[in-house]
Amino acid sequence: MIRERVTNPSGRRDPVRCAVVGIGRWGAHYLKVLAETPGAELASLCDTSERARTVALAALPTATAFARLADLDPAGLDAVVIATPTETHAELACEAFSKGFHVLVEKPLAITTADALRVVSSARRAGRVIATGYQMVHHPGHRALVEAAMALGPVEHVRTTRSSLSRERQDPLLHALAPHDLATFALFSRKQNGEIAPQCEGISGDGLSELTAHLRSVGANEFTAELNWSRGKPLRRTEIFCTNGSLSFDEASGEVTENGLNPRTFTGAPLNLQCTEFIQTIASLRRGPVLPGALENVGLVTAADAIVVSRLIEQLGALSRALASVPTRAVLSL
Repeated sequence: MIRERVTNPSGRRDPVRCAVVGIGRWGAHYLKVLAETPGAELASLCDTSERARTVALAALPTATAFARLADLDPAGLDAVVIATPTETHAELACEAFSKGFHVLVEKPLAITTADALRVVSSARRAGRVIATGYQMVHHPGHRALVEAAMALGPVEHVRTTRSSLSRERQDPLLHALAPHDLATFALFSRKQNGEIAPQCEGISGDGLSELTAHLRSVGANEFTAELNWSRGKPLRRTEIFCTNGSLSFDEASGEVTENGLNPRTFTGAPLNLQCTEFIQTIASLRRGPVLPGALENVGLVTAADAIVVSRLIEQLGALSRALASVPTRAVLSL
């Protein structure tokens, strides 16, 4: 049963009360955004670091702080955002669902297929919303890219280039950069070929500072993807080649171009839009029954897509570890 905490004297429903678990570099962004999201109340924060809790509480004096997710009180909370290190996502998400919370997990959902399936199964048993933090798919330009690509006929090839400077050098490329583009590929694969899961055909690069993944979706409308990640100059670009034209999207400028002409610029704060959609989905449950699957379809990236991304990360991780053991630049294929 979804808890109903109605009403204040004005007759309006109470806000969706949230906690952020993991308030480091990225979790701090969630603290700020949720504090400003309409319909949300940032009630609690959670981190194993006492210093991080102290600093956060100085800016959010009305919130309560805890060291562990297990200490969060389900009676006073509706949802949690998990922004902890990648390897902890699955375990903490399952724990959150067991306590009855709706959950937004920062990308990726998990780094193995088994863990991703376990998280989604936990969400289904709990009957709670599950969302994964692929924030860039919430960018209005990305949404316009997807709509235009589907209108131009079958997608034949997806090419992405994504790089980042030192702030993400501490994280593996497959955890920090790759999930965004893998999610885009999973999204197109589902839209074009149904539930047919894309496969990794191989990788190239040095496996450490740069990596290119070669992917393929085999279905009624087969297509391929070439996804490139490096730690060089910041760049975020997606190109879609369709039967009847091509499109490009530059995340930095928000510009979408069709066939190299008529650029359109889109603006919006993806993280804010992502959090708003998560909160609105939870709030809608208070108004009545939802369609089957709605709890797993927050944003463009569904829970099924998130599982596909985890499976591709697992495949790519195995290949990149093999690549790292090769003394020279190489190409590895499954």
